[in-house]
Amino acid sequence: MASRVDYQGKYTDIKSSAEVQAEGLCDNILVCPFVSRPFEKCYCTSTSSMVVEATIYFCGGNYKQCEIYGENVNNA
Repeated sequence: MASRVDYQGKYTDIKSSAEVQAEGLCDNILVCPFVSRPFEKCYCTSTSSMVVEATIYFCGGNYKQCEIYGENVNNA
């Protein structure tokens, strides 16, 4: 498991997209592969409300358009 989050008083395991696909839970998942182990400047690491829209857009199905993803994908 990648991490655990507290959501409304319940701890939930967050799985990486690879884990979800390997378990057959979803055939076509559109989540950045680095959400489970993000880079230091990833949008998903910020708690600021200023980046919520970018987090949803880039960490979701549009991660290949994200400049943070693009700068780091070959170094991961």
